[in-house]
Amino acid sequence: MIPNPHPFKFIVIEGIDGVGKTTLTRLLVDALSQKSRAVRFEDTAFDNPTALLKAGIEAGDQDVSLFTYVLSALYKDRHLRGLLRTSHVVADRWLPSVLAHHAARGVGVDVLNVESLPMLRPDFSFLLTAQEPIRRARLEARGELNEKDRRANEPGSELARIEAVFKQLIPTQIDTTSLSPDALLTRLLEHMNLD
Repeated sequence: MIPNPHPFKFIVIEGIDGVGKTTLTRLLVDALSQKSRAVRFEDTAFDNPTALLKAGIEAGDQDVSLFTYVLSALYKDRHLRGLLRTSHVVADRWLPSVLAHHAARGVGVDVLNVESLPMLRPDFSFLLTAQEPIRRARLEARGELNEKDRRANEPGSELARIEAVFKQLIPTQIDTTSLSPDALLTRLLEHMNLD
């Protein structure tokens, strides 16, 4: 991966569903926009190539899925570079999500030499976590609790495996269980120290 040569920062927020990623990315963009320009990657006009390759993914071939999502990340990187010329960019998930989700399904992600990929390395990456009852309550409040989430407490569940891979990939981890969105935002801004 390549260090970001642009004056603006690339910030990635990772974690499983219900830990506060989307809420935080929106708050972070608002906060950064008070002093500079910032955008949430997911809110920019962008044709995601993964949608075009869904047939291979839906057929259940996990190797096809892995490489589709990696190619999509490489394609997104081109769009990212353009955005970074004028704005801080905050992304709700990035390449670590691809790796964590596939590794948890048993796909050999170690076939990829991630450091040699011709894409930008985030300036900041944060893994958000939350205690399971709180995470579930958040998903339930949004009407998004699914069967995988209901089995998350079971030993060896897919979500537990995903989070374990995330913890190996992202050293900066923040438990959002007892943090309000504003307190979480304050913690991230202090950590980044962009003044």
